[in-house]
Formats: sequence, C-alpha cells, structure tokens
Amino acid sequence: MGIYFRILFVANFFISLGFAMVDPFFPIYVKDIGASGLHFAVIFSVYTLAKMILSPWIGFCSDRLGRRSFISIGLGFYAGVSLLYLCPPSVALLITARLFQGIGAAFFRTVIVALVGDQSPKEQEGTSIGTFDISFYSALGIGPVVGAIVRSHFGMPGIFKILAVITLVSLLVVPFLIPDVQRQTGQPRWARIDRAALIKRWILIGLIGFIFTRAVGISLFTIFLPLYMESCLALENLRIGIIMGSGTLLMMVFLRPMGLLADRRNRRTLVLAGGVTASVLTCYLPYASGFWSLLSMTVIMGLGSAVSLPASAAILMEEGERFGMGLVFGLFNTAMNIGFAAAPFLGNFIMDTRGLSFVFYLSGIIGIAGVMTFYICSMARFRC
Repeated sequence: MGIYFRILFVANFFISLGFAMVDPFFPIYVKDIGASGLHFAVIFSVYTLAKMILSPWIGFCSDRLGRRSFISIGLGFYAGVSLLYLCPPSVALLITARLFQGIGAAFFRTVIVALVGDQSPKEQEGTSIGTFDISFYSALGIGPVVGAIVRSHFGMPGIFKILAVITLVSLLVVPFLIPDVQRQTGQPRWARIDRAALIKRWILIGLIGFIFTRAVGISLFTIFLPLYMESCLALENLRIGIIMGSGTLLMMVFLRPMGLLADRRNRRTLVLAGGVTASVLTCYLPYASGFWSLLSMTVIMGLGSAVSLPASAAILMEEGERFGMGLVFGLFNTAMNIGFAAAPFLGNFIMDTRGLSFVFYLSGIIGIAGVMTFYICSMARFRC
C-alpha cells in the first residue's frame, strides 16, 4: 500500500472516530434539550436525506473535477458541524448541524472511497477496500468507548471539543497530503455518462439491490435486536453490548483476509455466500435460547458480512472504472441510505402488527431477496 493510501486510512479513521464518539450519546443529548417527537425525527432525518440526495451528484462531479477539492469541502462542513455543536444548543441549531453533517458525509465519504478505488492496483481491489474499511470499523468499535469515558468526566461539551480538534486539524492538513487524481492523470472526463449503458449494466443494478437489502437488514438488526434481548431473553446490559459488538469486531479482524480472498476467488460467489449466510441466520435469531446461542449466530453473521463486503466493494470498483468511481460509489451510498431510512419505519410497523420476532423473519427474507436479485442480475451479465 502506498503513502496516499496510508494518509487516506488515517484521515478516515480519525474522522470516523470523532463522530463515533458523538453518535451513541447524541439521541440522549437531543432529548435533554427538550426536542419534541417531530423535532427529534427531523434532526435525525435531515442527515440521511442529505447523504441520500447528494452522494451520486457529488461523486459524478468529483470524477470530472478531481477529488481533492471535494474532500476539502466535506472536511469544511465537518469542521462547521463541530463548531455548531460548541454553541448553546437549540432545535434549529441541531437541525442545521445535522444537515451540514449529512452534506459533509456526502462529500467526504463518497469521494474518499472513490479515491481509494483510484489508487487501488488492478486485481487488488478487494485487498485495498478490505484493508481501508478497517479504518472505519475500528473507529466504530473504539469511538463509543472513548466517548463514554470523555462524557463521564467532561460531559457532551468534552466530546464536541475533541470532535472540533479532529475536524479542524483534518481540514488544515489532509487536503495538502492527498493527490488530485484528475490533475495527476491529465485526463479530465468531461464526456457525458451513457445513461442507457448505465441502466442496462445488470451486475451494477443487482449489486445496488443487494446493498439496499443489506442496509435494511443491518438497520433492523441494530435497532430491534437490543429490544429483543432485553424483553424476550432478559439479558443484562453487558451481554447485550458484547453481542452487539461481536459482529463488528469480527468484521474488523477478517476484512483484510477476506479482501485478499476476493482478489483470488470469484467475487460474485463470495457476495452470494456471505449474503446468504447473514440473511438465513437473521431469520433464526428469534430461535436463540440464550446468550451463547445468540452470540454464536451474530459471530457467524459478522463473518458472512466480512466475506461479502470486500467482494461487493471490489465489484463496485470494477464498475467504477467504466462509469467513474465517484458516480458508482455515490449510487452505492444512496441505495444504502435509502435502506437505512426505510428500515425503522418498516420494522416498527411489523413489530406493532405481527410482533418483534417477525421483524427478524422479514429482515432475513428481504436479505435473501437481495441475494437472489444479485444472482439473477449477475447471471444476466454472463449471458451477454
């Protein structure tokens, strides 16, 4: 891995760490300032909507104008968010901050992954993205712990101050250390995208469908499994935390090995195997009899996600070489965020009408449907 890859890895880790410190405690912070139910929903929705709407457009533009300026803009929005959090809180201020955070994520996260794709050697895309994603998932694992320690001593203002330092330093340093791909190649791609070719690219359509269903499954798992463990299995907080963190920890450990495997084996097969494993086990979660059986299921589900994630991202990179890395990963982010946005409403409806266990049955069925969609579309690709 080159020096630019290491810079991107470190930058992504620290930015992800800063917001991972905030996110677990932000709902409590919003409630503490007296936000109503509607205001609470708006504060959290504007973030997802901004990412969902802007990601493809930003990725498309970064393919033509170079990556550096877009990453700089994203870091600028992140710095603005951290400064807003340091102001006296109000509903209007938090809505603005979350909107800026969504815009910043659309700029930063879409473009930094596209830049990793630009820097990845041919036939090593799986290794590159598998290694790079460690920066994100390790931050997700460490951030809540660090945030809890800081909050217990200095409150939310202490977390916000650390976030401000991370974002401001990143804004002042990172843009000067990363390459501007458009300038380096000297080949600005001003030609319009062939939309007819894009919408007929079956492997890409299938993969976006798979990503959407995986996002729905991950969101339902994250929201409703803690409720199930507490209400149905009567597990204490420590065991709930261990189960919820086990899959992320296993993914962090196996991402690079699975990335290496994705460069040596059929990527389509790995996506199918990982997706089926995670989806089928989701259906069986309500049959867990206690802590150990549930832990074993979530560990295997984490392994399934680790198998499919680098392979699916490597296929996206292959498609990015055809249509533009930024555009393809922008579409990926939009599909993922639509899934994240839809899952809570769908899960609550099923829980209210059929019961909590049916949420996991539905999640598994949706996941299997996503795997079948990917399989059918990928076979259509091979027939062409």
